[in-house]
Amino acid sequence: MANATYGPRSKHNATLLVQAARDLGFPTSVVKTTRGGYTVPQEVLDAALGVEGIEEGVFYPAPDENPSEEQNDAPAEDEKPRGNASHAAWADYAKSRGFEITEEMSRDDIKNLVNEEE
Repeated sequence: MANATYGPRSKHNATLLVQAARDLGFPTSVVKTTRGGYTVPQEVLDAALGVEGIEEGVFYPAPDENPSEEQNDAPAEDEKPRGNASHAAWADYAKSRGFEITEEMSRDDIKNLVNEEE
């Protein structure tokens, strides 16, 4: 099998390649340092980068673009917004708790209403 070079040299990249080699049953000695990076069998590099089993000329559908829950930075509906959160965030939170929110209410009005009840 052909060797491939991957870099730059860093602790993260070394760990990534060594773990991929172990997962494939290779001895860790297949990961060799070279100028500016590492030399490993192509199979190890493919596994480290998550592209093993991908064949040239074959169509693969694009991954789902919906962010996972881990990637979603928005607070969960049941999570109370921070004090400086937007009017909309406080209004959504209050509505989810059963409060009646009117258009005339300011963010501070909503915050006070929620904080008084909780």
